[in-house]
Amino acid sequence: CPAQIRPPPTHTQRVTGPSIAVSHTRLDLGEGRPGEQLEGSFTVSNQGSEPLEFKLSASCGCSFVRPMAGTLAPAQSQTITLGIRLPATINSEKSAQILIRSNDPHQPQVGCTATARAPAPWEVSPTHVNFGYVLHEELRRRPRRRLVVRPGQGKHALPTSAVRVQTPGEAYRVRSHASPDGTLAIDISLRPGLADGRYTSTLHLGHAEDPALISIPLDAEVGPAIALVPATVYLARDRASGVYRPAPLMAVARQRGLAIGDLTPVNWPEGVHLRQPTPQSGRVRRYLIHFEPAAQVPAAGLRLELQAEPLGERLQVVLLAEADGLHSAPLPAQPNLTREN
Repeated sequence: CPAQIRPPPTHTQRVTGPSIAVSHTRLDLGEGRPGEQLEGSFTVSNQGSEPLEFKLSASCGCSFVRPMAGTLAPAQSQTITLGIRLPATINSEKSAQILIRSNDPHQPQVGCTATARAPAPWEVSPTHVNFGYVLHEELRRRPRRRLVVRPGQGKHALPTSAVRVQTPGEAYRVRSHASPDGTLAIDISLRPGLADGRYTSTLHLGHAEDPALISIPLDAEVGPAIALVPATVYLARDRASGVYRPAPLMAVARQRGLAIGDLTPVNWPEGVHLRQPTPQSGRVRRYLIHFEPAAQVPAAGLRLELQAEPLGERLQVVLLAEADGLHSAPLPAQPNLTREN
C-alpha cells in the first residue's frame, strides 16, 4: 500500500520569522484608594524562529511603563511593568492603553488595556437629591428625601457605623438612623419659613480620616404656586414718541393641575395698565404692561403688586428703565412647566 505522509505534531511545528505573544490583552490592577498608584505586569514573548523587536507606547492614563522597547531571541520573554495612579475622587476608575509594535509580519500591533478602580467604602443611593420646585404651603409639611447608605463591596469597604455626616447649609435639616440590616438611613428635609429662591448645598459623608469622602449635591427651589416671568422687566422708550414700549409679562402656574385665573393690579400708579392681548386660560397667561405718555419710572425702579386668582396670592414684579432708553426687553421664552418630584 502507498505510504501516508502526515504533518508533524503541533508541538514540533515552528513559526518562521518573529512571532509575538502577549500574556494579557486586558489587565485588572484591582482596587486602591483615591490618589494611590497601582502596579501590574504582563509578558511579551517571541514564539518565532527569528529575533523579535518591539516598542511600546502608552496613553496618558499610565504613570509609567517599562521597558519601552527590546529585542527577544526565539523562545525568550520580557516582563512589562506598568502603573496607574488613581484619581483623587472616590468611586472613580482609570484605564490606560498600551500599544506594542513589533516586526511580527502577522501581528505588527498588539494592544493591552489596564484598569484600576477606587471604589467607595459604602454604596450611597441616590447620588443627587433634588427637591424640585417646592410651594410655600408645602414647606409647612417639611418635604423630605432619604439617602440610604450600605456597606461597600470592595476590599476597602467599611461598615455604616463608621459614616460621619457633615450637615449642609441652613436651608436643610439632616437626621440619620441605623437599621438592623446594617444600612444607614439619612433623612434630609427643608426647613420651614424659607424665602423664595434657589437653595443648593452639599452633604458630605466620610470617616475619621477623610470626613468629606463622598459629596451629595442638594438642590431645591422655593416659590409661590404662580410665578411671574420675568420677575424683573426692563423698559425702553419708543424712539419717536418717547413713551415706554409695552412690556411682556407671563404668569406661570408652578402647582400641578392649577389653572390660572385673572391677575388684578393692586394699587398701581396712574398711567400704568395691565392688558391681556387675547383671552387665555390654562397654566400660562401672557400679558402686556402698557404705559401712558405721562407715566414715569424712577431711576431706582418701580415695584408693582398683583393678586393672582384662584389662590389670591400676592405677586410682585419690578420695572427698571434701561439707561439708553432704546432697547426693549424681548418676550421671555416659554418656561419649563414640568415640576420635578
